[in-house]
Amino acid sequence: MTLALDSLRRDTRSSGWSVLAMISIGLICAFVVWATVAEFDQFSIAQGEVAPADKVKVIQHLEGGSIAAIFVTDGQVVTAGSELVAVELGLGGANREELQARLDSLALLRARLLAESSDQPLTLPADVAQRRPDLAAAEQSAYSARQTELANRIESAQQRVRQQELAVSELQATFNATVTDLDLAGKNLAMSQDLLRDGLTSKMEHLAREREAKLLEGKVSALRSSLPKARAALDEARANLNDEKLKFNRAAFEELGKVEQDISSTNEMFAEADTQASRKIIRAPVDGIVKNLRFHTIGGVIGPGDPIMEIVPVNESVVIEARLRPEDSGVVEMGQPVRIKISAYDFTRFGTLSGTLTYISADSVADDEGNTFFQVLVTPDKSYLGETPGEYPIRPGMTATVDIRTGTRTVIEFLLKPVMRLRYDSLREG
Repeated sequence: MTLALDSLRRDTRSSGWSVLAMISIGLICAFVVWATVAEFDQFSIAQGEVAPADKVKVIQHLEGGSIAAIFVTDGQVVTAGSELVAVELGLGGANREELQARLDSLALLRARLLAESSDQPLTLPADVAQRRPDLAAAEQSAYSARQTELANRIESAQQRVRQQELAVSELQATFNATVTDLDLAGKNLAMSQDLLRDGLTSKMEHLAREREAKLLEGKVSALRSSLPKARAALDEARANLNDEKLKFNRAAFEELGKVEQDISSTNEMFAEADTQASRKIIRAPVDGIVKNLRFHTIGGVIGPGDPIMEIVPVNESVVIEARLRPEDSGVVEMGQPVRIKISAYDFTRFGTLSGTLTYISADSVADDEGNTFFQVLVTPDKSYLGETPGEYPIRPGMTATVDIRTGTRTVIEFLLKPVMRLRYDSLREG
């Protein structure tokens, strides 16, 4: 009985081992078949950092100057137009108040010269006259004084015309009287000639009448030559009278041209002063984060064009700047799809971003520690995680892991890869 039971136990144990062996062999065969057929994605891993698609904005100042106030700190988020730094400009900057005073003075002078050059009453610009009553009063006095001076010069010229008209009139009257006298003397001389021939007059009387006629002829000749000169002097006096007004108008017009040029150049300087005044406050050009603030002391001197700080844009599109291992460069090419994990957001909770590999550097580069890598750029499909824009934004400076899909591989290929590499190495050594 005991022997029968022992024999039964041995048969049962042997049968159990046989079943277990069969199951194991079946599982191994099934695993081999699955490993030969089953495929999984193969990725190259690149570590990187989120960066703005546009370059970081370097904040500078054109003229430079001393720092009057600093409104931001490193890492502060700012919006476009936010005040960053106030700069006290150097003494060489244009003085806006002085230029405004000069423009006001030129505007009043221009109004006076316009009136003088066009024979119009003086009309000063009301706003300037109200702003600069002293200058307006001075121009009004100058206008009155110059009008009085012009009137005096015209009166003098008119007096000279009247004098020349009188001289011509007197000369003409003397000429006419002398011509009459000469005509009468000629008749007397003819009568005396007849009387002398008849012996009715003396030779002495006849010679006296002849001498008188000769004198009158000389006087008429002298007066005839003097009349054109007198008329020329009268014409000149009249021309001078007309020229007094023309010269006054011309001088005012020429001075007006110079004033217009001064106004133009002063307006340019004033516009520059306005622009310079607006540059006293340095403002953020874009929404972003303050980075590398180089000045922290009130009164510190900023040189022309010196970098003051950087603004890293935040509301613009971003890219991932990553480092690719040299051994992966042969299986990676531009345009490949990628999967991006942002370290600031747990990918098991917030998920990942899809993107595209858009750039691979032509040559490898080395960092300060001697590690070589290829620089790659990845453009994400969106700049936030989740479904709601802006809820989980991707900001410059965040670190990221980029999974670049390079193909598929079966499980058996993955398992046999070390064996195949070892076999290849051993054959090469042999």
